[in-house]
Amino acid sequence: MVVIKKGKLNGSVGKVQRARLACRRCKDEIIAGRSIANGDDHARIMLVGQNPCYPKCLQYMRPFTGGSGRLIDDALKILGLIRDDVFITNAVSCATYDNVQPSLEMRRNCQSFLFQEVEEIDPNVIVALGTVAFDSLVGRFTKKRQEYPKPGSVTDQWVNFRPKRILYVPHPAYAMRMGKGKEFLEYMKVLKVWV
Repeated sequence: MVVIKKGKLNGSVGKVQRARLACRRCKDEIIAGRSIANGDDHARIMLVGQNPCYPKCLQYMRPFTGGSGRLIDDALKILGLIRDDVFITNAVSCATYDNVQPSLEMRRNCQSFLFQEVEEIDPNVIVALGTVAFDSLVGRFTKKRQEYPKPGSVTDQWVNFRPKRILYVPHPAYAMRMGKGKEFLEYMKVLKVWV
């Protein structure tokens, strides 16, 4: 059931991960490296982040290492889950130097990979960890300020022309930076319905 664990890339989801690693659509001078998703290819819950952090995500070849990862692990623990029970990916495959937010071009370049993952995993709910993840899921690529669902709320959204439930929460790094780790954990408790 777990397809991407300790470097294994199997099945349809594995093909998407190999394509993510092989992709060269973005300018190399802004790319620090690429990382892949991990977790259960039949997960009911899918977490989507922004892009891999530099350098830790590249070192461990998995999303959300460091403080953000610990906050996600704490949220999963509250739900009685571990990382292998969910599928964790990023809207953008490439880590950027200095961890700057990925450009609109980078988001567009990776959207097909994200849509393929959503289709293959077919989760009951997708957790959009921040605005970049949410915008990439719903296909919004603009610099204009956007409206977002209330944090901790589940809304039905169109993802690649299919309706999907999305739980919108702040990115865990943002939550930690703003001293809102406890609020983040509360938002994630909404997922108990799908555990």
